[in-house]
Amino acid sequence: MKDAMKMVNDLNDYMDDLQTSLGFSVTEDPNKNIVFQIKDRSTNEVIKQIPSEEIQKIREKMDELTGLLLDQHA
Repeated sequence: MKDAMKMVNDLNDYMDDLQTSLGFSVTEDPNKNIVFQIKDRSTNEVIKQIPSEEIQKIREKMDELTGLLLDQHA
């Protein structure tokens, strides 16, 4: 995660040099998955997110189903 944070800071510095409102961020979701976002820094609008929110929801549901299956077999 530390390397990702450095990369995002370097990208944001570069965007500042270009005088653009495009910005990058990286966070961890509650399941410790890394989430990258490209934002318009002037409005804080998310332009692109990797993985998308839909993929994150699918991953959460898969984790829930896996937990249910394991509970039933225990």
